[in-house]
Amino acid sequence: GKGNAPTKGGGKGKPSPEEIARLKAEAAERKKNAPPKEKGPAEQPKKKKDKAPAADEPPKPKKEVHPLKALDDSAPSTLVGDVWKKVYSNCKGDYEGCMKQFWEMYDAEGWSIHTCRFKYNEENTQAFMTANATGGFVQRSGEIRKWLFGVMYVTGTEGTTPLEISGCYLIRGQDMEPLQVANDDTAVYYWNKVDTSTPEGKAHVAHMWCYDVDKWNNGEPIYLEGKLVNDVKQFK
Repeated sequence: GKGNAPTKGGGKGKPSPEEIARLKAEAAERKKNAPPKEKGPAEQPKKKKDKAPAADEPPKPKKEVHPLKALDDSAPSTLVGDVWKKVYSNCKGDYEGCMKQFWEMYDAEGWSIHTCRFKYNEENTQAFMTANATGGFVQRSGEIRKWLFGVMYVTGTEGTTPLEISGCYLIRGQDMEPLQVANDDTAVYYWNKVDTSTPEGKAHVAHMWCYDVDKWNNGEPIYLEGKLVNDVKQFK
């Protein structure tokens, strides 16, 4: 019979629409019946990482609670250090009224008061170096500032009378251990707990804390325990 008319290019004629439909149907059938393609490694579904058992994971270190913060939480005190410091700072020389307020708020079970005396006063030959020692002591005590208050003195006159360091501190708790941990210099002082239940004890604390600031600021002499004050530092 007659063949398809040759195309201009000399090749096979263009497939008829019926031929195209048949080829598509065959291709679809082959695809349908083809065995499932194995997935390559790249195509494998990602496995969820199994979490390591908790026992194998090192426990996260807990933030340590400062022992004095723990004491605040377990045995709250009626005396709040910052409140007392404000009373002291704003008393404008009215130390009698200031100390009256202090003893009204003082909690002898939650706080204690201690005097300190430097162990090696014979080594204090220069006034400025001795004053630097008390300044350094105050700086290194900052870790427990919230729970500590005090006043430190250098008494005496360089080259004439001994230069002696002394002080008086209020601390949360019943001993100086928290300050010993925070400040190594605590070891070079003798510490004595003040008996605040006696009038003498209370009078001594007032004497140590309540110097005449105006006189001191004006360069006038002030005295501690009968000795001329060479330098004074507050810790608050």
